[in-house]
Amino acid sequence: GSISAGDVEKIGNEDQEYLNISNDGELLVIKGSPKPGYTSPQPPPFDSYYDVHKAHYKEMKSKLEEHSHLVAYVETWMEIVSTRVEGRYIRYGKNRNGLNHYTSKVNSLRHELVKLKEKNRAMKPKQIDKLDRNKAKLTEACESHDESGESLLMLMEEVTLRSWRDAFPLLKKSIMFECDFATMTHAHMAKLGKSLEVLDTIAVKESIATKGRLEKVRSKDPENIYTGSRFKLSAREE
Repeated sequence: GSISAGDVEKIGNEDQEYLNISNDGELLVIKGSPKPGYTSPQPPPFDSYYDVHKAHYKEMKSKLEEHSHLVAYVETWMEIVSTRVEGRYIRYGKNRNGLNHYTSKVNSLRHELVKLKEKNRAMKPKQIDKLDRNKAKLTEACESHDESGESLLMLMEEVTLRSWRDAFPLLKKSIMFECDFATMTHAHMAKLGKSLEVLDTIAVKESIATKGRLEKVRSKDPENIYTGSRFKLSAREE
């Protein structure tokens, strides 16, 4: 007798095969679409590939928050060093300007004194007092200049040649983080061993080659690569 398209589709749905796994880890082939009230088999007693990576991602995301502290340490270090060096450099620059200022004033007054001596004239007491005051300020400016310059050089040397002391905690915490991360990843990925066993079981029962079947799909006739139910095709032939 003839079979309508709706009948063929109905037959096909009822004959559809589904792969599942029993509580004992046995591969099950279930036919037919689930009916209302149908209770599917319980999940297998191991984590699936999806479950493993989902759990790994969740813990990894939490773990990466610790890594943000390492990044924050580097950013803080750069901010502190940049601020300190810049501040010391500005201070040195001001002292350098002060030194240049009083050096110029003292030289100018001394030059004036020389010119007066050449004319056999004495410098006025007010000018002599001014020269003495500027010489004292020049001595003070020179000391401040040298002190700030030495301080700047010490700071720059410390944060460059011995910056490894600041990087030491970062390196140690980075290694600890990577060790913990590797341990965490191994703990999750080790669970995939059971999934491999199940896949091997499926491969044997379904005759699936490990290298795949791309060449067959490329060159073989559809009838030779078809792995679905033959019932639907035979119904059409009738």
